[in-house]
Amino acid sequence: LADSIVPRQQWAAIEPRRQIKMNGRADEIFLWQTGPDTCSLMGLTADKCQGCLQDSSCTEQIVKALQDADFKEGNDDIKYNFLIDQDGVIYEGRGWGVVGQHTKGRDSHSIGVAVIGDFGKKEPSQALQDALSKLIICGQAAEELSSGARLRTTPAMSGQAFYDMLDRCDGLCLDD
Repeated sequence: LADSIVPRQQWAAIEPRRQIKMNGRADEIFLWQTGPDTCSLMGLTADKCQGCLQDSSCTEQIVKALQDADFKEGNDDIKYNFLIDQDGVIYEGRGWGVVGQHTKGRDSHSIGVAVIGDFGKKEPSQALQDALSKLIICGQAAEELSSGARLRTTPAMSGQAFYDMLDRCDGLCLDD
């Protein structure tokens, strides 16, 4: 899986202002959706956004736009450790072993994973779901995630449709 993660340089990431190394393994995975305003960062209409979310070169631009927005908010880098698009492509945000800025007060022992899109009413693709599962398995195998790492999300964080899917999914464990 590590070979299939899109590295920072491929999506033209700016160097972080600073990086804080994680002390030990992450024991929580916070799942976020980028939400309905994802493509507005690039000035795309809702119609053009759907096409963009299916195009990897456009998705790389979305990841870059998210980093730019996070810098403008005063963050040290993109908030998330990883991002996953509808095709199941995983993008390196901060990566493994680096403290993110996704969940105030809990970043030092967790990773943040953003799913790219709006999942209020529509479930993510099977490819995205499979990539999330593979990322978690890979993180545990590489000892970046504890074997008991808990997936945490809410409808506001991941979108109601995605939350409902995770709630009934056998492969991932939700901890409300």
